[in-house]
Amino acid sequence: MRYPTLTLLLFISTLVQAGYPEGFQAFMEGDYETAFIEYKSEAEKGNAFAQADLGDMYYHGVGVEQDDIQALKWFKKAADQSHSRAQYNLGTMYENGKGVKQDYDQAIKWWCVASDQGHYGAEYNIAMMFYKGTGVPKDREEAARRMLKVAKKHLPSAQYLMGIMYMNGDGIDKSRSQAEFWLKKAYKNGDNEISNAAKKAREEMNYKNPRIKLF
Repeated sequence: MRYPTLTLLLFISTLVQAGYPEGFQAFMEGDYETAFIEYKSEAEKGNAFAQADLGDMYYHGVGVEQDDIQALKWFKKAADQSHSRAQYNLGTMYENGKGVKQDYDQAIKWWCVASDQGHYGAEYNIAMMFYKGTGVPKDREEAARRMLKVAKKHLPSAQYLMGIMYMNGDGIDKSRSQAEFWLKKAYKNGDNEISNAAKKAREEMNYKNPRIKLF
């Protein structure tokens, strides 16, 4: 489950902090050509925020032709300057093999660095890697530990997953009360997809042996 609203808020937040209002204003007005010019100018001067935003524009093909190679280049420059969103995006590109050969070790490396700076989307992805055993040995207890940290940061998809993990005793001691607690959170905070899934999961708890398979 993804969270586009969170990504947009982070994107806008970093634009505001970056210190180039002309580009930000142009972007918000839909003048992506001008925004691209402003961001590229700042990025070439070494501004990590501009580098990350330029990477976003290349990655999504906004104001410029979509180009994974250029996106990777600018995310890497910003990531090397400790920009957490760029580190997260760089990890995602390595995970999916976009613009670079797929490399789970590199994906986890960059997500770990971003997570250490408080990027809970990166922590969520690491938890999922441990849950599935992708790029790391499968470890449901480690997945639960990491997912719980993210759920406490109010990420609905993590709250839903914690509800199911508590329901099933999957990587954590089974607890109906904790399952109810996190599924209610997910139902309240999530979009339609997550809310509906949480509602269905709560209904499943009425059965004698409830178990919903996550993946």
